[in-house]
Amino acid sequence: MTAPLLVRGARQLLTLRGSVEPRRGSRMRELGVIEEGSLLIAGETIVEAGATRRVVNLARARGANVVDASGCVVLPGFVDPCMDLLGHTPTLLAIERRTALLLEHGTTTIGCATAVRKYRHLFKKARAALVDVVRLEQESSQPAALVKPLANLLAGTVAIRPREYIDGGRALALATGFDAASIRSCSMQAAIALACLQMNLTIEEAISAATTNAAHLLGIGRIAGALEPDRQADAVLLQVPDYRQIPYHFGVNLVRTVIKRGKIVYQRGDRWWMGS
Repeated sequence: MTAPLLVRGARQLLTLRGSVEPRRGSRMRELGVIEEGSLLIAGETIVEAGATRRVVNLARARGANVVDASGCVVLPGFVDPCMDLLGHTPTLLAIERRTALLLEHGTTTIGCATAVRKYRHLFKKARAALVDVVRLEQESSQPAALVKPLANLLAGTVAIRPREYIDGGRALALATGFDAASIRSCSMQAAIALACLQMNLTIEEAISAATTNAAHLLGIGRIAGALEPDRQADAVLLQVPDYRQIPYHFGVNLVRTVIKRGKIVYQRGDRWWMGS
C-alpha cells in the first residue's frame, strides 16, 4: 500500500473550498487562504487541507512521504478550459511535448474543443495520460464566460469586458487559448498576470477564474479546481511567498512541483526529452 503524501508547511495554501458551483461577483475574491498550511493526500484523493500544526498531527499523516512546501504558495492545479492540443496533424511525439509543457507550467486539466475522442488512443499512449483532457461543450451550455488574455493580446482584441461581467455578478473563467498552429503559450500564470494587468481583475478573481470556475466550465467543478477533502489531488507549488506577487512575475514560470492525482509528476529540474 502506497504511503500518503504530505505537502507540508506552505506559506499560503489556497484551498478555494466550498466551490460547489461557479464563483460569481464578489465570491471570486474568496480563495480560502490558509497561512502556514498543509495538504494530506491518500491515493488520488485529498484527505485534509488545513493549518500545518493540525494536519501533521493527524494519524493518517504518520509515515507519509513529505513534500516540503516552505516558502511556497500551494494552490489547485490550473485548469485550461479551451485549447487545441492536437493541431492539424497530431502525433504521439507532438502530444507528449505539449503535455510536458503543460505540466511544467502547472496545468493539470485541459478542455479541448477538437476531436478528443478520435485521438483518445494517442492521449492514452502519451505522457498526456498525466493530464486530464475534457471535451469543451458548446458555448450555449457554459456556466461561465470565457476569456483568453493571451489570445486577445496577440490579436489586439478583447471579446468581452471581464470587469463588467464580474461586477454584474456573473462567473468568469480564464484560458490560454493555446493553439498548436498559432498561439504557442500554455502558461496559465501568464494568463492570470494579463487578466490582472490588462483587464483590471484582482489577483483573487484571476486565480478563481483559472481554477474552480474553469473546472465548472468543463463540468468537473466538484472534482477539480479546489483543495479540500474528497477532491481529486491536483496541486501546484509556486516558488513565491505570496500569491499577490504572481502578476509581477509576468513571463516567469514559478512552478516548483506539480501533483496530479496524488502523484508528483513534475519537479523543477526535471529534464524530459522534448524531441528535435
